[in-house]
Amino acid sequence: MSEPAIASPVDLAALPREFEGKWVLIRVTSDGQQVISSGDNPSEAMRGQASDDPSLLLTAVPRECPITVVRDDS
Repeated sequence: MSEPAIASPVDLAALPREFEGKWVLIRVTSDGQQVISSGDNPSEAMRGQASDDPSLLLTAVPRECPITVVRDDS
C-alpha cells in the first residue's frame, strides 16, 4: 500500500462542535478531510474500520480551543 507523500494539515477547528470531546477518525486526502466515524473512546471511533489505511487519522478533539494537526508521512 502506498503512503501519502505530502504533509496533510488537519483542521480540528473546522469540525462541527458535536465532535468536541470525542475521538474522531478522519480521512485526510489532498482534497480535504472527512469525518468517517466518532466515539467516546478510540475503540468506538475505529469500530469496523481498516487500521492499515494510511489516509485515516485517529485523534481526540479538544473540548474548546481546537487546534490544527499536521500529519507528515514522508
